[in-house]
Amino acid sequence: MAKGDDALARKKNKSNRKKMNRKNDSAAVSSRIAAIIAAKKRRQTGKRSMCQGMCFSLPTPEDPFNEKLGKVSIVKEKKKKKKKVKSRDALSVNKSSLKKPSRDADEKKTEKTRVIHGPRKLVMLCLTEIESSFHNLEKPLFTSTWGNEFWKSFHSGKDVVETSVTSSSLEQIAWIVSTATDAISMREKYEESLPLSSSLFLLYLVPSQSKASQVRSVCKALKRLGVHAVSLHNGAEIDHQISGLKSLEPEFIVSTPERLLEIVALKGVDISGVSLLVIDELGSLCASGYLDAVKSIKQAITSEHRSVVFNDSASCTPAVLSLLGRF
Repeated sequence: MAKGDDALARKKNKSNRKKMNRKNDSAAVSSRIAAIIAAKKRRQTGKRSMCQGMCFSLPTPEDPFNEKLGKVSIVKEKKKKKKKVKSRDALSVNKSSLKKPSRDADEKKTEKTRVIHGPRKLVMLCLTEIESSFHNLEKPLFTSTWGNEFWKSFHSGKDVVETSVTSSSLEQIAWIVSTATDAISMREKYEESLPLSSSLFLLYLVPSQSKASQVRSVCKALKRLGVHAVSLHNGAEIDHQISGLKSLEPEFIVSTPERLLEIVALKGVDISGVSLLVIDELGSLCASGYLDAVKSIKQAITSEHRSVVFNDSASCTPAVLSLLGRF
């Protein structure tokens, strides 16, 4: 006997209900497994769910009803600035004692510090440049006892009279020009606001053209550091030398006394602002009759300066005393 349509429909609906029940059971199982896995991860990372945080957290004065559930507030509290209370002793301090030390005091302090600790790095750099230009040196220039003593005397404001040699050696010339270069650097640093009447710093008097060439060759090694030197003597035309002085404006001049006086008379150079005067081979200059010329050059320097004299002749000692009155 064939089944009716109603019986077929009931059978189909029953099979559909069974399928739906199986799906719901599998979904319930999968959600339960997911919850277990999530709880395990939270346990491993140290985090809790909201209900767990509520169970294990205690109320605080900031959260008496435990509404934050242990959560940290994102808004940071502003730190209160503590007002500094000045004591009566601090208020009674004189304002004059709080003033910064003057530049002169700083310069004097720096000057003393340099004398104690020895030459600066720029002096060593200049000596190294000179050593690289002259390869036949017996010993390094920075080991010179004379050079270190001269450096101390220069920065102490003392003049130097060298009586052990007739003429300056390469070592002595190197220390003189290196110290002068360092002094120029310090002057530009501390007196940059003061107008400088002339860039000329070192005046080196020599008796002959050959000695002028020797000193000029040592100064030439410092050209890379921005120091320019000019040699003046009778072996070149005076017009050419004057034009070179005006165009170059050197820091060092190496010259014979008679040629320098000629150029000064023609207003080719201004030596009134010289800071260091070196008189080499004074005995030879006295023998050649240039002592009066040296005295005229000395009188033309109106600024405060230091002097270095090389003289081993006892007959010229009175001339040295008259030339440099403070010896």
